[in-house]
Amino acid sequence: MTLDSMQMCLLQFMALTTYDFPPTKEIKERHLPCRLYERGWEYAARQFGMWLPGGEEVQEIFKEGGMQRLSEKNMKSAIRRLSVTAKKLEEAGLIKCIRKADIQRNIPAKWLLMLGDDEENRAVEAWARRCIAHKLESDRKPWQKPLMP
Repeated sequence: MTLDSMQMCLLQFMALTTYDFPPTKEIKERHLPCRLYERGWEYAARQFGMWLPGGEEVQEIFKEGGMQRLSEKNMKSAIRRLSVTAKKLEEAGLIKCIRKADIQRNIPAKWLLMLGDDEENRAVEAWARRCIAHKLESDRKPWQKPLMP
């Protein structure tokens, strides 16, 4: 399998912004998932500088609607490009979506990096799911929690 430069950059960025596996004592105590990218494509686009204006159309768009419109257009384009790139990484078995984005609440998808062998990847996924479940449980309001365990 060969990756193009965009796929390699995105995979490397995702890996650099996640915790290593196996989890340390502190990571376990804090219930932090390892190898789980959950910052979203807009964050990645901003870090890559993909939303910045460039090219010949800049002056035309700037005249028509100003910098705000140009930035929004570039950000949408960057998010689409990152989404397509992530799909290719998913098809290659290098990442796995374990929680879809909640667009209404502006919560990005959760992507698990599948960087180990099958056994390690299962362990990484199990740990990530435990961490997500713990966070969901701890985020519940007192009146939402069951009375009996």
